[in-house]
Amino acid sequence: MGMTTLALMATALFAQGAAMAPVEQDAAILVVARRFDETHGKLSRSVFSKKMTCTVSQSSGDAVIDDAVCNVAMTCIGKTKKRPAFLDCVAAGRQTFLDSYRLAERDDDAQN
Repeated sequence: MGMTTLALMATALFAQGAAMAPVEQDAAILVVARRFDETHGKLSRSVFSKKMTCTVSQSSGDAVIDDAVCNVAMTCIGKTKKRPAFLDCVAAGRQTFLDSYRLAERDDDAQN
């Protein structure tokens, strides 16, 4: 009763998947993108402290991806409560994460 729950439903993440821009045809990044899209969580806000938390309910199996999904969702829900704007924000956050991930992978490859 002390928590008001804002559900980050699987349907929200899957609905945004159809509207997502295509990802560069790099096998590794396609896997990361799919794992991001299939990660589900729940956003909750404490009634008393108003602190927002995110709990992953269906993990990608990679803590970096799980954290990214929560960070993107928490950032977006802080900007808007309206579903279309939220999904647009998540799509932009997803793309930013994938771009950063791709650059980090390139840097790792270049060092090896």
